[in-house]
This record gives sequence, structure tokens and C-alpha cells, in this order.
Amino acid sequence: MKTFRNAVILFLLFMTGTMAAVHIDRQCAMMEGHAVSFAESLAEKLENIIEK
Repeated sequence: MKTFRNAVILFLLFMTGTMAAVHIDRQCAMMEGHAVSFAESLAEKLENIIEK
């Protein structure tokens, strides 16, 4: 059970870091006037679902 808990914590940390990087990248692209790609809009939808 200890190993499973560590794996879940590691997964959540990795996912949080990845979503933070995508969020910052999307904000920078919008500030520079670039179009948001499909992958970024998909990540935005996923982020909104997680936040709810």
C-alpha cells in the first residue's frame, strides 16, 4: 500500500506540473497573439473539468 500511495503522489505531482506548464504556455501564446492549437484547447477543457 505504501508503494501505491507513493505512485499516486508522484503521478499527481507530475500531472500538476504538466498542467501548470501548459497553462503558462497558453497564456504566453495568447499575450503574443498566436492562435491556440487544438492540443492546447483540449488541455484547457481538461483543466476546466478538473477544476470543477
